[in-house]
Amino acid sequence: MCCGLPGSNCALRSVRTLWSIEHLRGVLDLSDNRIGCLSPEMFLDLGRLSKLNLSGNIFSTLSTGLFTNLQDLRILTFGTETLFCDCQLKWLLRWAQQNSVRVGNDTVCVFPTHLHGLEFRNLREQQLKCGKALFFITV
Repeated sequence: MCCGLPGSNCALRSVRTLWSIEHLRGVLDLSDNRIGCLSPEMFLDLGRLSKLNLSGNIFSTLSTGLFTNLQDLRILTFGTETLFCDCQLKWLLRWAQQNSVRVGNDTVCVFPTHLHGLEFRNLREQQLKCGKALFFITV
């Protein structure tokens, strides 16, 4: 079902449209929508959500506290082709463990190379390190 729930592969331009979906329960599938940036405000009224799929989008990291408002969340999937597993995702590993949130099997690290192909949920905080800044040049 495109541009209705579950929302998968709808080429959404903004997740702000979710603000009108108060008291959503169950599953929200936002996979394959080319979402590049997420903020905690996007999930303000979705506290009863139990499963969220963000896989196949174009973000490479998730900002601290992004899922704070999702108190009932139990399953989270966010695998992307650019997932960068570094110190900026330590919070997420800790948050998932503290809140009994299961991260999906298909959420695997793409970068850095020493973590490539590893499931995010099986990582330890010590593995999520930040090193030198990387610069990507696009032509």
